[in-house]
Amino acid sequence: MSEEYQEMTVREFKRLVERLPDDHNLIFSNGLNFYRFKQRGEKLTQLEFGENIYRDENGHWCIDSIDG
Repeated sequence: MSEEYQEMTVREFKRLVERLPDDHNLIFSNGLNFYRFKQRGEKLTQLEFGENIYRDENGHWCIDSIDG
């Protein structure tokens, strides 16, 4: 099964959060934990979480903790 990616530009992301006060916290749905930003290409950065999210052979979503 091929991997699916949702992309947006940094400009689009900034527009989404620019009106939020600087002292507000961001949380991620479904128990995801932010890990890091990873440079994947000259103009491509991946937002990584502490969980590996993938579809199994039946197309169902699976989430595994990266640290075991």
